[in-house]
Amino acid sequence: MKPYYQDKWVTIYHGDCREILPQLPSHSADLLETDPPYNVGKDYGIYKDNLKKADYWALASWLVSESKRLTDGKINLVLGSYGDILRGWWNLLPEAKLIIVKMGAISRNCAKNLFLQYHCVLTTVPSNQKIPDLWEDIRWPGEGYFFNEERFGHPAMTPERLGRKLTSCFTPELGTVIDPFCGVGTIPVAAKSVNRHSIGIEIEEKYCEIAARRCSQEVMELKV
Repeated sequence: MKPYYQDKWVTIYHGDCREILPQLPSHSADLLETDPPYNVGKDYGIYKDNLKKADYWALASWLVSESKRLTDGKINLVLGSYGDILRGWWNLLPEAKLIIVKMGAISRNCAKNLFLQYHCVLTTVPSNQKIPDLWEDIRWPGEGYFFNEERFGHPAMTPERLGRKLTSCFTPELGTVIDPFCGVGTIPVAAKSVNRHSIGIEIEEKYCEIAARRCSQEVMELKV
């Protein structure tokens, strides 16, 4: 299993996480942290995000099982505000704690005449510092002028600031994070910026290329 990219802090693999994760040693990381596909039909290139419902939840169950093998069940999931997705993942992780990450601007997305103003994070890990479970300092794609991070052409990019905050609060210094759906490398970049190691897996090669380029650039340590 040859890495697509590797440096002192980051290892990125190009391929299907269902093939690569089983090759990683048990208890080899401190946290599995990812913004997984929500099965809502987004076009990620090779992966179309349109599995049958049973197949999607079989994948989710398998990922939770792998997290137990790789990280002793320590997992952070960024789950947007899709109610069915949140309920399904929470059923798989009943011990998880919910963090609400508030949007600063009114979203254009609306469900049952309610504008969606938050994203959710599920975590099974105690924080290494006392923090509230309502986060109001993260800006999201879709907030227009307020979101000033580069998008890199990805249809569902996780904010790098969120990645830094989650990684620094829920892993030890110099710890290791696994992201099985790493996209354009936001979690690996965030982990590197707060002195954590990371393993990223991405099925779409054009996103691996972007992730490798981002991770190869010198990353200065940033305060959360």
